Amino acid sequence: MLFVFLFVTMFKFNSPRQNSMLNYLTIFLISVLSSACQGKFEEENKHIENLKTQLATNKPNADIDIGLFESRIGFIESTLMIFANDYKESMSLELGNSLSRYKAIKKI
Repeated sequence: MLFVFLFVTMFKFNSPRQNSMLNYLTIFLISVLSSACQGKFEEENKHIENLKTQLATNKPNADIDIGLFESRIGFIESTLMIFANDYKESMSLELGNSLSRYKAIKKI
């Protein structure tokens, strides 16, 4: 790709001075970019190792009983469905707030 770029720029300008300046600039930029990419990523590696250890220590918290949560969600949905279908009287503010909190618990 570099050779294609140099070949195209060689015929773009008529003046040899502009061609040589552009070639020097391109070589300088490539050398700067290549030297910047050769650094050792020690700090980043430390952060990655730190994150790996945190994940390893947090693994027991990630092992949750999915069946238990699914049964709780089913129970909450059935209770809310009963209120939606069968409750015909006017609802007090406290009951409405409690049902809203109950829906929030289901989302959590």
